[in-house]
Parts: sequence; C-alpha cells; structure tokens
Amino acid sequence: ESVFSFNHGGQSSPCKFDWNMTGSRLAVPFGQEIKIIERTSWRIVSTLSGFHSGAVLAVRFSPSGRYLISSGADKNVAFWDCEKPFK
Repeated sequence: ESVFSFNHGGQSSPCKFDWNMTGSRLAVPFGQEIKIIERTSWRIVSTLSGFHSGAVLAVRFSPSGRYLISSGADKNVAFWDCEKPFK
C-alpha cells in the first residue's frame, strides 16, 4: 500500500494506490477516475469512471486481481469488475 499527494482543483489530498497480487498492474486514483497501468509498458490499459462524483481517494485490488474497490471524497464505495472492458 502506498500513499502519495494528489493535487486536484488546487487542493492537495492523500491518495492510496494499489498493485495487483502479481505486481503486473497498478491502480491509481486520478480525479474521479481510476487508471489501470500495465507495469511492463507503463501504459494506461483501462480507465474506470462514471461512478464517483468526487475525487477517488483509495483503491484496492481483490486477491484474485479481478475486482477493484474504490472509495471517494463523495463518501461512496464502488466495486469494479476489472475483466470487463473499460475506456
């Protein structure tokens, strides 16, 4: 688990990002979205969006890496299926 400072709209807040169990993908909060980054190429392979109305503050992969849970400044928690295609 890692924490970094995210500056969104002139306000800085701590964000937690997470690696999947194999270390091949990184989930990073980015405003109201979550970027999934492939470790070998450091390319964004998907973007999870459309649920949070405030900044995403923390993400966590399930042990299988199939699911991701996110919590946001909007006080909502989202459950994502990472095997479904996202843009």
